[in-house]
Formats: sequence, C-alpha cells, structure tokens
Amino acid sequence: MIEFLAEISLCEKNIKFCDHIGTTLSKSCPDNNISAFNDDAINISFVGSERNFCKKIVGSKTYYCLANLTLEDETTVKAKIKNTDQGNIPTSELMLAYFLEFGSEGFSKLKNDFCFFLFDNDKKKISIYRDHVGFQNYYLLKEKGHIFLSSSFKNISSLPLKNFSLNHKKIRDFLNLEDFSKTNTFFNEVFKVASGTEFHLEKESEESKEYSKLILTDLCENKLIKKNLEVEFQKTVMTKQNKALDKVGFLFSGGLDSSSVLSMFDRHRASNQKLYAFSATFSNIDKSIRHLIDETEYQKEVLNGKNIENKSFSAERLTTLSDLDYYLKILGQPFFFPNLYIPAKAFKEAKNNNINTVLNGNDGDSVLSHGYEYFVELFLSFRWLRLYKNIKETATKRKKSKIFIFKRAVIDQLIFNGVFFSSARKRHEEVLLTSLHSNAIEIQSRIASFLGVKEHYPFYGKRFIEFCVSMPAKLKNKKGYSRYIFREAMKGILPEKLVLRGTKSNLGHALCLNYRDIDKDLIDTHLNNPHEELKNIVDIGQLRVYWRELLSNPRKFSTRSNIPSKLFAFVVMNRWLQLID
Repeated sequence: MIEFLAEISLCEKNIKFCDHIGTTLSKSCPDNNISAFNDDAINISFVGSERNFCKKIVGSKTYYCLANLTLEDETTVKAKIKNTDQGNIPTSELMLAYFLEFGSEGFSKLKNDFCFFLFDNDKKKISIYRDHVGFQNYYLLKEKGHIFLSSSFKNISSLPLKNFSLNHKKIRDFLNLEDFSKTNTFFNEVFKVASGTEFHLEKESEESKEYSKLILTDLCENKLIKKNLEVEFQKTVMTKQNKALDKVGFLFSGGLDSSSVLSMFDRHRASNQKLYAFSATFSNIDKSIRHLIDETEYQKEVLNGKNIENKSFSAERLTTLSDLDYYLKILGQPFFFPNLYIPAKAFKEAKNNNINTVLNGNDGDSVLSHGYEYFVELFLSFRWLRLYKNIKETATKRKKSKIFIFKRAVIDQLIFNGVFFSSARKRHEEVLLTSLHSNAIEIQSRIASFLGVKEHYPFYGKRFIEFCVSMPAKLKNKKGYSRYIFREAMKGILPEKLVLRGTKSNLGHALCLNYRDIDKDLIDTHLNNPHEELKNIVDIGQLRVYWRELLSNPRKFSTRSNIPSKLFAFVVMNRWLQLID
C-alpha cells in the first residue's frame, strides 16, 4: 500500500493548486519520508521512492503514473511486455508500459496487491485499477475541474476550506451493521473505488467496471488437492519479499489460521531470519470464562521447541473504545473493529523491536471456508441422507445437538446478502466479494502504516483464493471438521493438537467484560449525550435498555448477539460526529 495525496487538473488552462497537499499527508504519516512532485497538471505527495512515480512522455503524449507491485507480479509483467531492455526500470515506468500494451487484460493477470493510477494529460483522463481484494485504497473528491485523489479518507476530509455533507444512509447502515457499500463514504462528496474494478474519469464523464474475476477450475483428485494446497499455501506465505526479510513479525492468536502461517514460515525460513510471534493473553479474566478466550495453551504448543521469539503481551486494561480518539485521529472516519486494540498493540510492539513487516493470518476462515455452504447445497438439492451424515459428524465433534447444528449450518445460512445460493462454490465466491475484507484490511493496515509497519496477508493472495474456491465443497467440511482439507495439508507442519482442534476462541466474552469493567463510563456518557444527527436514526431508549441488561449479565451477550456490536458502532459514530462539528 502506498500512502498518497494528489490534486489533478482536468482543465486545459492552469489552475492554482492547494498549498496543503504535502502538510496534510505528513500529518497522516508522521514517521515516513514524503516524496513530492508538482507541475501544471498534478500536485502529488506520497510515501515511497522516486521509483514509484513518474512523468513520462510516450510519443507525443504525457503520462503521470503512481505504481507499486510485488516481486512475483513484477516478474510476470517483465515477462509479458515486449521491451526486453528493462534493466533497473522504475516500477512506475514498468507498470505504465504494461498498461499501454495490455490495458485491463494485463491487470487481470496480477495475483497480488498492487497500486496503479494514471493521468493522461492529453486526454485529461484519470485511470485507476484497484486490486482483487482492495489492499490499496482510492478516495476521490471532485471539485471545479480538478480532482483530489488519496489513499486515505482522512487525507481528503482534512483538506482545508472544503464543505462536506453527511451521508445519512451510510450512517444509518453503519449503525445497523448493514454497511456493505463498496463505494459510498460518510461524506456525500467523497467516494471510493471498489476493489477489483477499473475506474476512468474525465471532466464530463466517468466509468467504473469490474476487470478482476476469479479463474476457477475443477479439482477432483483428493491426494493431489491436499499436496497442491500445501504448495500453494507455502507460495503465498513465502513470497520473495518475505524471504528477503531479516526480522519477521506474526500476529499469532493460536488459532488454526495464524498458527499455520507461522508454522509454514518457520518450516521454510532462511537460517538468518528471526521470527517474532505477537500474542495477546487474558490471564486477568476469571478462570470460568478465560478458557473461552485465552489461547495460551495452543500458542505454547506451536512455539514449543522452535526458535521463535514469544512476544506475548497482556490484554489487561486494553480496549478499543478507551483509545477511540487515537484511532479516529489516524483513520479519520467511523470504523467497525471492536478488537482493534489487539493488532494495534502488536504493531507497536513490532516497531519497538525494529520489525517492519508483520504477517497477518486474518480471514483464513473465509478464504478456506468452514464448508457449511456445502450443507446448504445438500439441503437445497434434496441430498438429505448425506446432509444428515455431515450434521451428525459435526454435532459429535462439537458436542452439540444435531438440531443445533442444522439450525446454525443450514437454516441460518440459507440466505446471504438477500440471495439463495444453491451452489456451494458460488456462495463461497460471493462471500469473498463483500467489502468486509477490504474494510478490515484498510483499518488494520492504516494503523500499522501510521506506526511504520507493513502488513502481509497470506490468505488473500489471488492465486491461493482461486485454488481454495475451486476445491470440491465436500472437502471443506468432512468428518465433523471445518476446513478439513486444509487441516490434512497442514499435518506434519502444525502440531497434531492444532490440526485436531475443533473449537475457536470467542473474543466476544472479553469485549463484554471490557465494556463493563473498563468502558462503562465512556459508553454511559455517549448514550446519555447522543449527537443531534443520531436522535432520529437510533432508538436510544432501547439501546440503553440493552446496555443495562449487558451490564448485569455480560455472558448472555457474548455469543450470537449483535448488541455489543451495535453499542460499539454507536459510540464510534457519536464520537466522530462530535469531533467533526
């Protein structure tokens, strides 16, 4: 991800550019070196080297390009473009040449995160390509013949002398936990380019269309799938950039996903690489509940006998709401991430240990899939004997009733985003297309970037996603195990205790206890002082009733309740509105 802020003229005649581009960006990236360029067409500041930006005359046309990509994709690009005299060509010039030769089709071949925006000065046309998941963000503000473009909502919204109006629908959706828009923001005047799309803007027209689609195949040989899954996972963990690092940090909960990332890297690490595992512990919480939250037992199992430095930290007295102003200062907009305090603390610890890259095993659940969409497929295709067998095996493994599993895995999963999916593969693919993934990445990566740390998400490599979605649905949940085939692939790499583990921690318990023990006064204050904008959107009285119930019985709301989430969303929104007044 490249942090940047630019002002681009779409006018034929010169305009006076904003004087605050560089200073606005430097406030968002205080510990980073800022590069800058400006002429009559563009005024841009960015965090990166001169290799990331170029002004290039090709024939009689003048182009401005900001770009970045992984070493794997750089190899792909260099192999495809005709000009073999590439030498030490800057990334921006390489990507410009690639775009001019292959256009949208070329970008569909890229398998990892990248940054690319182009300004054609002759056509007065901006072209943006956002990667398949949305690692790089693009926010736009149109204003009288020129465009403000940035990687951050905060950079745009912090520009002086700008008038913004609240997007009330967005606010309502956010508070109702239904904010699934890929392009709208909390200000009507600012919009966002959706992931996997190309966006073209001229003075009188604009166009947005999807260019990046998953390339799926039919995989059928179980043993081959297991072996290839291990190989693909190794590739997405052991990238060229990661192999070159001296010190590597890991967000390490002790769950299947983060443990697999750490264990795979440890297996293939170079002898000189030092690995650091950052984990939160909850030893302060009562033993009757602690086992539902704390994963120290599994963390020790993974680290046992390995040359990995354990950098665990106590989560006692840490909450997201208690540092809400800090997060809002960095993000500049409302966010939904109740457990943000955990990765934020890990990033701070990484920086204190001079670790600049941290691997994040987030959302392997979605990419690998728990496999319950297969249960729905069996149900809708009347293959009820097979469904009964799967439900029985799952109920036995999880020590739940068959009725409980049927309700959770079938009835509750019948509709996704208002649509029935009779195909397990199509449902799996659709889950990965939601904005939830890019939103979570944006929040964490922006906090990491502010602290001078770069994140890498192995599970979100496009090639790995395509392989996982292509796998037969029946292998994703089998013998009572979710992510069955991945567990099989990780045998011999992960400790057996992790491979056979059938439970997950539930941080909802910690969230509700923290509300009661740490955040109570803050939540009370906001519920008693709602912003005028929220009085007609939120039923404050009902929310207060739920709040009193949660205080009297936190455990009741720790599982399968959206009340803790709604309280979090309300406090975050209320505070943001106070700050922008």
